Amino acid sequence: MLGGQPKVRHVASIAGANHGTTAAYACIAFTSCQQMVPGSSFIQTYTAGDETPGDTRYGTWYSPCDGVILPYTRTPLGGARNTFVLCQTHLGFLADPFVLGAVRWFLAT
Repeated sequence: MLGGQPKVRHVASIAGANHGTTAAYACIAFTSCQQMVPGSSFIQTYTAGDETPGDTRYGTWYSPCDGVILPYTRTPLGGARNTFVLCQTHLGFLADPFVLGAVRWFLAT
């Protein structure tokens, strides 16, 4: 959005609220949560048009056991390498050897 895309080779979205999360309603008093509400102006701007612009490679990792990104299907991006993880919690992604290995491989290619 700010013109940095040509300088970014990879984007790894690990359990990201790329299309919003209904869990954001629990903290709606905070600006960051207002931005993560599905359909917010921030989310609409972020996902408008090409969700994966330019030469940047995009990857996402998401799971039905996330518990924070609700529904979990709000993480994948059109045009990205979207990786379904069978069962991982939102914080568990940070220590999952499979996910971390996949992210390492993604960033190295």
